[in-house]
Amino acid sequence: MCVPNPCVSEAQAVISQSRFPSELKKDQLFLGNLTNVLSKDYIQLKMLGIKTVIHLTPQKFESLEKEFQCVHYQIEVFSKELEVLDLQPMVDQIKEIMDDKEK
Repeated sequence: MCVPNPCVSEAQAVISQSRFPSELKKDQLFLGNLTNVLSKDYIQLKMLGIKTVIHLTPQKFESLEKEFQCVHYQIEVFSKELEVLDLQPMVDQIKEIMDDKEK
């Protein structure tokens, strides 16, 4: 993301140094990280036009659910064992959301 040099605000400096979600499918599917949802104003997600967030976390982000349509999969511990989870329901849900142009 291009920002003025020097940055005119602390928020601008933080945004310029943080990682935006990676675009997996043009304007439809992004892979984000915790930094993207910890921002109080969700500026990165809103800039990308993201409307639905699927998150695999120990608990829901209540504030996130006020701003976006959210789908939460509860995952207590992240480890290599995550690979053995049945992710097909999540994959099906992602396909359904991508088919709905409004989401």
